[in-house]
Amino acid sequence: MPEDAWRAEELLAAQAAAEAGRHARTQWGRARDVGSKAAPGDLVTEVDREAEAIIRRVLCEARPGCAVFGEEGGGERDAELVWFVDPIDGTTNFVHGLPGFTISVGLTLRGRPVAGAVFDPVAGEMFTASAGGGATCNGQPIRVAAEPATTEDGLFATGIPPVEPVRRYALRCLTAVTLCSRNVRNFGSAALHLAYVACGRLSGFWEPHLHAWDVAAATLLVREAGGRATDLTGQDWHAGLRGVMGTNGLVHEALLAAVAAQGPVPA
Repeated sequence: MPEDAWRAEELLAAQAAAEAGRHARTQWGRARDVGSKAAPGDLVTEVDREAEAIIRRVLCEARPGCAVFGEEGGGERDAELVWFVDPIDGTTNFVHGLPGFTISVGLTLRGRPVAGAVFDPVAGEMFTASAGGGATCNGQPIRVAAEPATTEDGLFATGIPPVEPVRRYALRCLTAVTLCSRNVRNFGSAALHLAYVACGRLSGFWEPHLHAWDVAAATLLVREAGGRATDLTGQDWHAGLRGVMGTNGLVHEALLAAVAAQGPVPA
């Protein structure tokens, strides 16, 4: 498909993310029917489900019969073209009235990201990208940071999964990277962390046990902004993988090594 076609999908992703984000913003800090899924810290609310319904409506009205796989509603993920949707990435922040939650809408072609949008409705920042078309924030081109080239001068981010045994593994990685870097942050949303890598605010991000809906759009942001996105073994990221690392490219191998030194990711 030509690059201008992916641009059209990028705009559609942004439209869907913006509409869902406006709804979520009105409920921020006032979430209803708060529950948990895999662990007590893995929260879900009625607003997550409402936001996903909005995204599905926008996508399916524009692309009747399209394959959509959402965090809350599941769906079809084996089609050639699949939309991966995280209606609220950072639900814990959302429930507690904290900033740092996003709406993520990403399109994959045979598992590879080709268009997407990540929207931060509190900051009012819309990050978008399309394959071969570059990455933007609020319509302005963005690039990964031109430095550092070493982890020692880098500012990184990570997330801590809510379930064992991967939680303790993630904490070991956090300690290791903290000791060989300027510092490590956790803003509470994987998609937001990767968007910050794409626009040069962070040197890199890693997290084990993420799903395609979490990062399908955001990994494309990093790549189109000139960075590198892989899993935690260095394999180029695609929708069949768990775990993500996104960096400015210069520190990627060193960050992979720091994480690999903590042993294999628990199943």
